[in-house]
Amino acid sequence: MRQGLTVRVLGTAVVVTSIFAITGCTHTPSNPESPDTTDLSSSESHARADRNVERPEPTTNPSSTPAPSASVPTAIASDTVTASPTTPAPVIKPPKTNPTQTSSKTTGVPSGTKLTRYDGELVVTQAGKIIDSLEVRGSISVRAPNVVIKNTRVVGVKALKTGLIASRSTGLRVKNSEIYSTYRNPDTNGIMGSNFSLEGVEIRDVVDQVHIHGAGNVVIEDSWLHSNVHYANDPNWNGGPSHDDNVQIVSGSNITISGSRMSGAHNAAIMITQDAGNVSNLRIEKNRLGNGGCSINISPGKNKPAISGLKVAKNGFDATQRVRGCAVIGPRAYAGTAQGNYWLATGVLAPMSDGGY
Repeated sequence: MRQGLTVRVLGTAVVVTSIFAITGCTHTPSNPESPDTTDLSSSESHARADRNVERPEPTTNPSSTPAPSASVPTAIASDTVTASPTTPAPVIKPPKTNPTQTSSKTTGVPSGTKLTRYDGELVVTQAGKIIDSLEVRGSISVRAPNVVIKNTRVVGVKALKTGLIASRSTGLRVKNSEIYSTYRNPDTNGIMGSNFSLEGVEIRDVVDQVHIHGAGNVVIEDSWLHSNVHYANDPNWNGGPSHDDNVQIVSGSNITISGSRMSGAHNAAIMITQDAGNVSNLRIEKNRLGNGGCSINISPGKNKPAISGLKVAKNGFDATQRVRGCAVIGPRAYAGTAQGNYWLATGVLAPMSDGGY
């Protein structure tokens, strides 16, 4: 969505006039550690070319103080606009058992788990390795297939450009774990890469909780992503606001996001671009989502292939978006991919807003 664009809600008479820009953003820092299957520096060059954005290395850290456990991203009051429906929207009855009600009690390290501390970068090179009940004060780089991380806390203690967990192989499973940074900074993401699954995982106090690039093959289920790090003046964006997302997808196929709760991002709960390659076979179902300019932003690129196999269905939305009434935004050709999404407070259907072309 561009500056001054009129956004129309597809399927209803709701019209929203935007006074800000929602952008597809790639928060892949310069010179990251690349996974075996992906050149991240190439990914970033695509993003820069698309938006002509220069992203210098930060020369100063906006803050080196520990992040609070539930920080709230800065909102700009002038970004908020109002949708004025002229006809009543249909109402649906939410499912009796709604996994979008994910709470902190169902995610993270189980209460009473005794953790063994590990300091520094934990590099995993043994296939099938099980990492259980650790508190890693640093990061984990997974470079072998079929690794399992469970009942584990990964705590960032410094700025890190590769993600607190870097998935660099295949078949990584992260279960009942926590990922967060105590060093507030504009560079650190939660988990980055491809070929991984998250189940019952809490990620907070980072810029992007999940950053998907490369082949894809990602499952996020029953997890809680929240409390993004956000700066109104971010050195990674030439002093503009941070483009923080709960989930950022820049390439990949076979991606499923279900039964999870996402909030606290300034840019989008789920941001979908094709800045680093094609995206396909993406399912976003039965999640509870809020915040962002619009909570789901589909921005495939005007001159790029269509996203095939996209389904955005039965998601419940909290009405906390900066663009009021904008749950999902995307090109008008994608309107049929969003079905049965609704506002949690009322059960009123939340159709896709028209993002142009």
